Amino acid sequence: ESLVRLSNDKSVKVRREAFLKLGPKALDRMLEDPKCEVRELGVMMAPIDYPKLTELTDDLSIRVIKHLVRKVDVGELPFILGNRNIKKNAEIRRTIEQRLSALGD
Repeated sequence: ESLVRLSNDKSVKVRREAFLKLGPKALDRMLEDPKCEVRELGVMMAPIDYPKLTELTDDLSIRVIKHLVRKVDVGELPFILGNRNIKKNAEIRRTIEQRLSALGD
């Protein structure tokens, strides 16, 4: 109960720690948080192909997208490629290319 209350705190550090302790049962709330630190934690905790991850394909945070490209359904990867912040990030582009080329094998 107190952790749930702390997960609504103004401070992103307090919210992040509360969500860390709450774990996957607060996953949807983590993925909807306005701060990228909390969304990043949510993406890292989310299982592969978790349905709510598709809502983050237009996220502007490189920190979130870096983890998202490894977990989102392959069909969603082209939407991530259209993200303006991804075009300049070679690491993320390379990860997407590897996942897409694995389909052809």
